[in-house]
Amino acid sequence: MASFAAVRNLEVVRGDTLDGGVFSFLLLDVAGSPVDLTGATAVLDVRTHAASAAPVLALTEAAGLTLGGAAGTVTPSRTAAEMEAVPAGAYRYDLRTTIAGVVETWVSGAFVVHDRISQ
Repeated sequence: MASFAAVRNLEVVRGDTLDGGVFSFLLLDVAGSPVDLTGATAVLDVRTHAASAAPVLALTEAAGLTLGGAAGTVTPSRTAAEMEAVPAGAYRYDLRTTIAGVVETWVSGAFVVHDRISQ
């Protein structure tokens, strides 16, 4: 189980494919062992601020997050077209899991979407 949420700031370019080559997460327990995500659910929301009514990007294990089971990995993925729909700007995000009824926030931070220069 996480003792507190780690802070990791992320930056992406609007319209670029989001996949494991961009970033992924390795969830470790307090002993440093990978957390078994078998049967877990997960959500990664990107919002303007914590109280924003709707996320600008919402990923779950059913749509956009790949959970790596016993390896403890969480890999987000979105197509270039889906990322094109996310306006450039500075946002906040967090990654939460539910494992056997226990809800934990593992990581949070800034999520910056830059406009691309090349057209």
